[in-house]
Amino acid sequence: MKKKDKKLAICESWINSHPQYRKWINECIACHTKGYKPDMPSHHVRGYFNPLQLDESGLCDQCSKARSRKT
Repeated sequence: MKKKDKKLAICESWINSHPQYRKWINECIACHTKGYKPDMPSHHVRGYFNPLQLDESGLCDQCSKARSRKT
C-alpha cells in the first residue's frame, strides 16, 4: 500500500470512529480531497487532516484554478 493511500485509510477510519467531528471536515466535490475547515477550533483533528479551504462552489484551490483555466 502506498504511503498516501495508507494515510487516507487512517484518516477515513478516524473520522468514521468520531462522527461528531465530521462537521469540521471539508471535501472537494471534484477531487474528493478531505481536510479540516481552517476556522476550526484547536483540536486533534488537525493531526489527521490538513487544512482545506473550499470556494463557494465547493472546490479546493487546485480544482478551482484548473476550472478557471478551462473557461
